[in-house]
Amino acid sequence: MKELKFRLELNDKPNKEGLKEIFLIITDETKKKVKTNVFVKNDHFGTFKDVLTAKGIVINKRVLNYDKEKWVSDKDKNAAYKNSLLKLKIKEYKDHYDKIKETENYIDKDTVIKAVNNKFVLIDVVSVFDRYIKLREEEDDYLNKRSFSNAKNKLVGFLEKENRSKVDFRQIDKTYLERFERHLYKTINNGNAQDSSVHSIMKCLCRIFNWAREEQIIKRDIYPFGKGGYSLPTIKPKYKERLTQSELVEFQNVYAKVGTVDFNTQNAFMLAVRLAGVRIEDVLTLKVQNVHSGRITYNMKKGCTNGKLKTVKIDNKIQRILDWYITNSSKQNDYIFPFLIAEEIDVMTRTDYKKEIGKKTALINKSLKSLTDKTDINKKITTHTARHSFSSIALKTTKDVKIVQELLNHTDLKTTIRYLDELNVEGQDEVMASIAI
Repeated sequence: MKELKFRLELNDKPNKEGLKEIFLIITDETKKKVKTNVFVKNDHFGTFKDVLTAKGIVINKRVLNYDKEKWVSDKDKNAAYKNSLLKLKIKEYKDHYDKIKETENYIDKDTVIKAVNNKFVLIDVVSVFDRYIKLREEEDDYLNKRSFSNAKNKLVGFLEKENRSKVDFRQIDKTYLERFERHLYKTINNGNAQDSSVHSIMKCLCRIFNWAREEQIIKRDIYPFGKGGYSLPTIKPKYKERLTQSELVEFQNVYAKVGTVDFNTQNAFMLAVRLAGVRIEDVLTLKVQNVHSGRITYNMKKGCTNGKLKTVKIDNKIQRILDWYITNSSKQNDYIFPFLIAEEIDVMTRTDYKKEIGKKTALINKSLKSLTDKTDINKKITTHTARHSFSSIALKTTKDVKIVQELLNHTDLKTTIRYLDELNVEGQDEVMASIAI
């Protein structure tokens, strides 16, 4: 990066009074003009002298006296005052330039201009990322800690490519974010980045801006997102793999030895479908105490937050699954499925708990592949396929979008519409009874 240079230049066009403004010119590879609000007559800026060119031609050239800091000539009656203003203007920009050089490897003219306009104190985005990640760690927020750590590392990689180690919030504008987005698409997964991956990283950066504003680390008007600013990448809808009713029957009829991982996976998956597409974490953490009064009642989880109370009537098919696991010797605090041990989970931190859920989910997904390989089902089945399968069958059975929203436990009705389109039927229990799974 070239050193920045500072000089003064007279504007070509005069104002209504016939005066021309003196501009401060900041130059690296290109130049940028900064207004000084100092106006002079054309012949009052510098002095004109006859100068001999290399070709031996004498020209009358404007000469500025930088050494004596006397740019406005004595022809102007306010020359002393105007020269003092110009001196302060140059000093202000040079001082900020020197200050930034103490911490920054990459400095361009725009950085200095923004620094002056905002009374620059370096507020490094990466450092604020670190503070936010530490906060997530202190709150044992494993999933967000992982997401924001990934986003920070991607930003650091982008900075390294630009030969810089830090970036101030005020340097990140719409253009900068668009460059960062292009970098992500080029570098993630060897240039095959998914829209959802880039969207997640940019959303984390957006959250860092919002948090910095909430904590008054930066001013509220420093915000490159939203109306007129940068927009997050649009996530294109992806086909959600699902099983038909006949495929669910085929899956359920696969032989799996009692007590094996495949046997428990098969039952856990089918229970997830029959409990209105409940997520696998909720299935794994169902306890004996959740089964009472002919219903399964539990708090539905999502991400790291506590979810809503969910209750489903136990039909004959659900009861047959429960009978494999709940016996007279079962304790109220026991998990229904033997993937987790309640005594161990109860003393885990949230981070360790989420890691354990991740491990068991991976184990079950592997088992699901093993089970479907024994069928004619040519689909990639995961734990979330249970939710998609229920949604698909519910779509064909019912027409009441609000009832299905309750069954799926969606907070936003738009999410249900994306899953199920238009629906219309009465009563949650009646809907569940009418869906023959």
